[in-house]
Amino acid sequence: AVTGGADGKLCAWRLDFGACWLERELEGPVVALSPSPDGLKLLAGTRRGAVGLLDFASGQLAPLLRAHTDFICAVASDPHNRELATASCDGTVRVWELDGAAPQLVEFEVPAGCARSVAYHPADYSLACGFDDGTVRVFDIGSTSLLAEHRQHRGRVLALAHAHGARRLFSAASDGSLVAYDSAHEYQPCRSHAATPGADSPCLAVSADDTLLVAGGLQASALLLLDAASLLPLAAVPL
Repeated sequence: AVTGGADGKLCAWRLDFGACWLERELEGPVVALSPSPDGLKLLAGTRRGAVGLLDFASGQLAPLLRAHTDFICAVASDPHNRELATASCDGTVRVWELDGAAPQLVEFEVPAGCARSVAYHPADYSLACGFDDGTVRVFDIGSTSLLAEHRQHRGRVLALAHAHGARRLFSAASDGSLVAYDSAHEYQPCRSHAATPGADSPCLAVSADDTLLVAGGLQASALLLLDAASLLPLAAVPL
């Protein structure tokens, strides 16, 4: 397990959280973390608009970029290419190369919009992004075009997750709501679930067989297990 704090430090912990076996420091408070698909590296974004890459094997922390003019809310690793995406409150979502000097490949501008979450499609070359106004937008990276735009939430969209089979996209927001989108039909909203209002930091995960959606931060001191197809609650696991 890895944590990032307001002191700018990254800590890799043993699973019992008894000791931090690797500690590195970034410039500014850490506000976003994303592991690489193979689990060997970790992207970290800071409130100062910088991104670093932590290599667990070597223990090295390499600064990658520092281009956003406001703090980075989310980072994501491309599952197929050596690229990463950053979402920031400067009104942009940017795609970068991991090799070389990390040049910027694409920039999506959303004026006066704070991008809070970002997720790569598991098969297509596209990005889903969540915003402060409750909107979810999906961008095609290759053509830099907008594929879909839906505003289903009344709060900030703080978490996104794709089903592994690419049939669904899920979003969770600060108003305590969950929404499922049909990826095969222009990401039309198809299911919703309302949990406890006032979710400060929701998180989402989809089971390997795409049957379960796990939501954290939507119910106090519990993980919600939902049927991924219907969004019907199945259980609440106490923490």
